[in-house]
Amino acid sequence: AVYAVLDLHGSVTAVSTVSSSVLEECDVTKPPSVTSESEEEEEAEQAVDLQPHFQPQTLHFMDNHGKNILLLHGNRTATRVSSYNQGIVVLAQPLPRLFLFQVHLMM
Repeated sequence: AVYAVLDLHGSVTAVSTVSSSVLEECDVTKPPSVTSESEEEEEAEQAVDLQPHFQPQTLHFMDNHGKNILLLHGNRTATRVSSYNQGIVVLAQPLPRLFLFQVHLMM
């Protein structure tokens, strides 16, 4: 599984999750395939069925984070409260393949 890890350092004092989406297969450049189109369609349908459905409001940070982080707004905003060290936050959900999310950096 792949998790998004963000490090609040330098002039970044806070970060919030603001949106998410799943890329459509046509948005991604795929390598050439030797399988037939019907086999590719079946594989694509199976891959979609295996991926959990994420809604933007479900994206939040784990309670296990750096000691200089304060979580707000249902764990959707992480604020660095002191120092430049130990400002790590991790999204609580593993990211499925082709999943995009957007964060808002506050300085």
